[in-house]
Amino acid sequence: MTNDGGSNWQMQSSPVTDELYSLHFVDGDNGWITVGDFGTILRTTDGGANWQKDSIPTSNLLNDIYFVNDQVGWTVGWFGAIYKSVDGGINWTQQNNPHPPDWLYSVHFVDENTGWAVGFDGKVIHTNDGGQNWITQLSGTQSQLNAVYFVDEDNGWAVGGDGTVIKTMTPVGIPGQKDFDGTIPVSAELHQNYPNPFNPETTIKYSLPAQSKVTLKIYNILGEEIRTLVDEVQTLGAKTVSWDGRDNHGKQVSSGIYIYSLKTSKTVLSKKMFLIR
Repeated sequence: MTNDGGSNWQMQSSPVTDELYSLHFVDGDNGWITVGDFGTILRTTDGGANWQKDSIPTSNLLNDIYFVNDQVGWTVGWFGAIYKSVDGGINWTQQNNPHPPDWLYSVHFVDENTGWAVGFDGKVIHTNDGGQNWITQLSGTQSQLNAVYFVDEDNGWAVGGDGTVIKTMTPVGIPGQKDFDGTIPVSAELHQNYPNPFNPETTIKYSLPAQSKVTLKIYNILGEEIRTLVDEVQTLGAKTVSWDGRDNHGKQVSSGIYIYSLKTSKTVLSKKMFLIR
């Protein structure tokens, strides 16, 4: 804690020894910290002199927390977890994420209705009803987005991997927002696998705008081919394939990061996934 603009800092005690991921205060008294593992959140009403340990019924790691006042706030984390509190963080309710496999790293609201969350593979989701419904917005990047901040409902920024900085000045609700509703895409689409991380099996979904020769292959981080899941001509539409964590010889592969790559006659798309044994 500091009360002189950061020239000096005072150590405050915490009821946990776990890693702390994010904090947010709405005034000099009321603040919250996401502990991360097992849905633990710390809450203070006296400027951090004392912290109350609360829990959300989840084992997901929580990455970020944001409150618009001393009562209403949200927290986000792994596997697309989104939770909302309307009583200062004492109780939390899970909210629907249109793409739950995606990891979320940051959340920001400009009022009790209008907010955004960002995360893995350039994911940006937006709500204008307090989180009851979320839609996917186009970010223009596949880099991981680690933080998002808006000054009003039109103007905001997000930052992330590979030095990525993106800015929007587009009013909410205009064309360009994308809601994955199962319709035929105008170009090939490759979605994040689910679950992720996974063990022993995961599902990969993709969509084709037209009939095409398709290959879907798994590679290790060295670029070596591990498994061919698809190698055929396919018709247009949504497709689903599973990978059981084995190579082309039927041998189980080790824990680690793997790349799955979709190649059509016009497009090559790739994403990362995590296998944990």
